[in-house]
Amino acid sequence: MDQQRDWSWLNRLAGPVRARHRPARPKRPRLVAPRELFDLGVDLMVAAERRNAACDRATTYRDGLMISLLAARPLRLANLVGLTLDRTLVRRGEEWWIEIPAAETETKEPIELPWPEPLIDFLHIYLVSHRQILAERQGRWTRPIGQALWLSIDGSPMTRRAIYDRIAKCMLKGLWKAIHPHFFRDCAATGIALEDPRHIRIASRLVGQSVLRPPRSNTTKRAAWKPAASCRITCSHCGAARNVASPLHVAEDSSSG
Repeated sequence: MDQQRDWSWLNRLAGPVRARHRPARPKRPRLVAPRELFDLGVDLMVAAERRNAACDRATTYRDGLMISLLAARPLRLANLVGLTLDRTLVRRGEEWWIEIPAAETETKEPIELPWPEPLIDFLHIYLVSHRQILAERQGRWTRPIGQALWLSIDGSPMTRRAIYDRIAKCMLKGLWKAIHPHFFRDCAATGIALEDPRHIRIASRLVGQSVLRPPRSNTTKRAAWKPAASCRITCSHCGAARNVASPLHVAEDSSSG
């Protein structure tokens, strides 16, 4: 194609086609409020403690934790899969932080986010109990687990496909909607745009995975742009700011019953 020629007429022809085009799977009917996604994950973790088989408890709890985390921190699937203890998931005192280097993100910008506060106790229980159960499993596809956060029923690090399928299955069963991990970002962005239009910039950056970068068009506000601010807004719209019963208390209640 001759790069010196004016090809703008192609855009003019394509415009009406784009306007009339209807996607094969429209997003709007599948959109879910982020707080529903978060609550579904919490409900799964609470329900997991009532299951009889240790393996069922571990996998159900793990799935619920992944769902609630994605609702509060809508990471790309590759970054969710790659969460690794002491490398991209780091403990700082009583807090946990997600620290993903620029080389591992699609936008080539580093991600540094605190683990959602309402999910800290849930994370502790997963690490101490359920992850240990999965780590001791032996199956056909067993591989060294290293420090991978998400482990499979075979005692191996979960693959991208496995996490995708587990989350999609939970969504279909719990909400009767086909929602895959990538779609969590659309739900989070839409939730902010509809409920709090003042922070529409954060919504757009959620979709682009660049939530921590200050807006280019207003350099005077760079000093005031804090990662914690975008995290609080995201949490409030996913329902993570609500009062969630401590899983430690839930575990105590279930064991005493």
